[in-house]
Amino acid sequence: MMRIRSITIFSWALLAALLMPSFSCKKKRDIKTMPYMSSFRELSKDAFTLVFLSNMEGYVEPCGCSNNPLGGLDRFINVLNDVKSATNNNVALIDTGNLLFESMNKSKADICQEDAKNDLLLSHLRQAGLSKTISAGFDGARGESFQNTLYQKYGLSRLSNQEVYFIKAPSYEIGVLSVFATDTTKSRIDALEKLIKEAKAKPQLKAMVLISHMPIEKVKELFLNSTLVDVIIQAHGTDFIFKSPTKLSALGPLLVEGGRQGQYFTALLWQNLSLRRGPLVFDDRALIKTNREELLITRINALKQQTTNVSDERLAFVKKRMELAQDELITLQKTISFKPVDEPSVSFTAIALTKKIDPDPEVKKQLEAYEKSIPHLTKKCEENIECPKAQAGQATYVGAQACKGCHQEAFSVWSQAVSLSPGLDEQGKEITRAMGHSRAWKTLTDMDKETDRSCIGCHSVGFMQPGGYCKTSTVEFRKNVQCESCHGAGSLHAQSGDKRLIKGKVPEETCRSCHHVPHIQTYESFNYEERLIKILGKGHGEKLLNEIMHKKKAVH
Repeated sequence: MMRIRSITIFSWALLAALLMPSFSCKKKRDIKTMPYMSSFRELSKDAFTLVFLSNMEGYVEPCGCSNNPLGGLDRFINVLNDVKSATNNNVALIDTGNLLFESMNKSKADICQEDAKNDLLLSHLRQAGLSKTISAGFDGARGESFQNTLYQKYGLSRLSNQEVYFIKAPSYEIGVLSVFATDTTKSRIDALEKLIKEAKAKPQLKAMVLISHMPIEKVKELFLNSTLVDVIIQAHGTDFIFKSPTKLSALGPLLVEGGRQGQYFTALLWQNLSLRRGPLVFDDRALIKTNREELLITRINALKQQTTNVSDERLAFVKKRMELAQDELITLQKTISFKPVDEPSVSFTAIALTKKIDPDPEVKKQLEAYEKSIPHLTKKCEENIECPKAQAGQATYVGAQACKGCHQEAFSVWSQAVSLSPGLDEQGKEITRAMGHSRAWKTLTDMDKETDRSCIGCHSVGFMQPGGYCKTSTVEFRKNVQCESCHGAGSLHAQSGDKRLIKGKVPEETCRSCHHVPHIQTYESFNYEERLIKILGKGHGEKLLNEIMHKKKAVH
């Protein structure tokens, strides 16, 4: 028997070796080892997760402009599936509004691409379990009829402010109610309180969530000390990144905000709720850890960039600070899970959807198909549109070459202002990217996005502007971030040389019209003066550059 067994094992080993070049087994993913799953490793028996979408605005993928862009439907679905596996599918998904569009301004040229994105987004969210949404803000940008037809197509129903939506957890229920800016009259507040009290009369209801589209000041005024509501999701937010949750008061509800455009996977994790007899405990241990980790990563990256642009005396100081931050980050990352508290509790989770998170293969495949279809979609919708026309006497866009004749030195500074910046590729591996205004169009062509109408406005001059262009096929000499991107259309100035016909000083707000989240990591990551140092020089703001460098030298 022993001999026969040995021969059998050898035979299988030989067969596996022979087959190895043409066949390999994919290693099964161990969900519990994923860093982003730390909040879901040790759970109570009745743990339940309420995942909520905030201001998706039709986004299915990150723009790709920043070195480590957050978001992506493929990564969101993958994390959601991991959470479902870790919690025995005790998960609900709800949308809090602004699901479809990012503004009320609609161009006929954008419709084809918008429709394709909405179909991709809603089909996968519906398959993932989304059935309730709130109609708010930009959702009605293309009219009530369009919205109703789209929701009906994907089996979505609206959560009104006249009802409580009951979500069934393992052994209890969670109530969800929405409020809007119009709900601030006394009669409406009284009606809302009555709805909540009637719902809380049900013995199986153990928590109440309020989804708010009120201004934050009104939320604080109306619910500061309310004990009727446990958590308020502030859906009417403007920040792209989530905000750390806060208690409105010692007895009042927890206030959370999830950010915009699907950059984060945001969820409320409830534990031991079936035992609830009094107030909930807010468990913020995992969130504090995550916030600190992200702060340290941002600090380390900023310090890395400084090492290439500091004096020898300061270099040692910068390296020491970077070493301390790296040591603290390693220590934090060793804490991979937290034991659940014994009392009924709620915690808020915000998982940054970075490129280090694997995408769902099927969603990624469909995203790639969508991206390949963009040139066709754009061409189809651009066929019959009319471009905004310049009025009589209004300047038009002439391009950097027209400026070069009189501003040779400034043109040279612009064309040579290229810097290397660390980033991540699509597989999450570290790479170095060459960045600069004169290379802005290349960043689009590198990603095959030169016909993506949601991108080209910040990578060229005069897009959808009077005297500019409005079709991706007619960009021509307007490629890249050029002189007129900052100083305005220049035809009148080019003809006369009159300085009054062009913008001289460029305010920070002009830069931030493109350099904003999600095109950058955080608001603070865009330092106006540091960026000016990279683009100013002889013949192009040399006096301002000297003032900035003198000030920096004085500080150090």
